[in-house]
Amino acid sequence: MILKIYRSSVMNNDNYTAFEEEIENTDIPLLSVCHVVGMVNTFIRHYPGGFLQMMGDDELPYLLIDGKLEWNVLIETATVRDFLATHPQCYKEGIYVESGYPAAGGPGRILAVTAWELFCIFLQSRGIELGFPIEAIGLLVPTILEIKDYFAKKNVRPVQLTDRLVQLSEVGALEMAEQLGLDVPTTIRLLIGFGYKRDEKSGKFILKENERQKALNLLCELEAQEKDVK
Repeated sequence: MILKIYRSSVMNNDNYTAFEEEIENTDIPLLSVCHVVGMVNTFIRHYPGGFLQMMGDDELPYLLIDGKLEWNVLIETATVRDFLATHPQCYKEGIYVESGYPAAGGPGRILAVTAWELFCIFLQSRGIELGFPIEAIGLLVPTILEIKDYFAKKNVRPVQLTDRLVQLSEVGALEMAEQLGLDVPTTIRLLIGFGYKRDEKSGKFILKENERQKALNLLCELEAQEKDVK
């Protein structure tokens, strides 16, 4: 398999150098095919909530490993196979990686439990402004209150969950439920709340680009909110 790799500096991630890697076995370290230079490596283009990988961080927000999501995965342990399973578009579009050196002081994060509490408040106060219908907010807030402790115990923040939910243009409810470790009804409420619509023919849930953009805007606002709290 020929895999395209695009590499840039973390300080200039609009300028990527392209090269190709011939891969026979995908059970190899992700970093080994990226030929990274520097102490910090990020994959911001593949995680809309890329602020989770600010300079100094050494984790991916999540990876799909054997059909289930693993959170806060050390980049040095990530394999090409699991990265491609998480981001199948990379088979065609290639992998984008940014390398450099850590910023002084490191990234810093607020506690996961605090992040979930802020998320509920944020949705109620800013959701409509960001384009979320009141019905969606009314669906999301009680659902988040149900699942926040489950994810907080795993040290997973709402930005990570939101990031994963908007990665796919279509998904089956059962498939996503198994990935998240939630029951199907709860997963369906999350999908609908974030703008997915059920396709009656296929039974899958479809996310249109305009709905995805609303969620991406939400991620940016959440990033700013968490920085203000720290």
